[in-house]
Amino acid sequence: MKKKTIMKKFFNILVVMFLTIFSTSCIKHDLEDLDIYSGNDIVSVQGIYWRWIEDEKNPGSNENKISQKSLSVNDTNIDKENATADIKFQIPSNFPKDQISKLTAAKLVVILNISPASVIEPVEGAPKLGVPGDWTKSNKYKVTAADGSSKVWTVTVSQIK
Repeated sequence: MKKKTIMKKFFNILVVMFLTIFSTSCIKHDLEDLDIYSGNDIVSVQGIYWRWIEDEKNPGSNENKISQKSLSVNDTNIDKENATADIKFQIPSNFPKDQISKLTAAKLVVILNISPASVIEPVEGAPKLGVPGDWTKSNKYKVTAADGSSKVWTVTVSQIK
């Protein structure tokens, strides 16, 4: 019986030594710091969309289907110095005819691309990006870079008729 207890203790000591040796870090001291991104810009428009609820039901959930159609972004003026983005769109020729009269800037979905490693948040009551929101007026967004610097952007979306 004593032999088993001694073997168990010996085994436990070996396991602890093994874990101690192999769980230490191999990172050396004084590594150079990685660059932190300072970009806090809106760099492009990913898309502007019209989203609507269909009369047809989804067979799996019995909820009404939701459809989305991309609008044509024809003219984008992004001014990094003044932190403004002026986006103009048109209704494409393949747009559903029954939705043209319903399309309103008060319910557009806008998606913007921003600088790497930055985050964007709506300010002053602006709609969240990626969900239907009110674009009948200019909206403001704060873009914060990885280094903590930020810039408030004014984004305007309008239709070319």
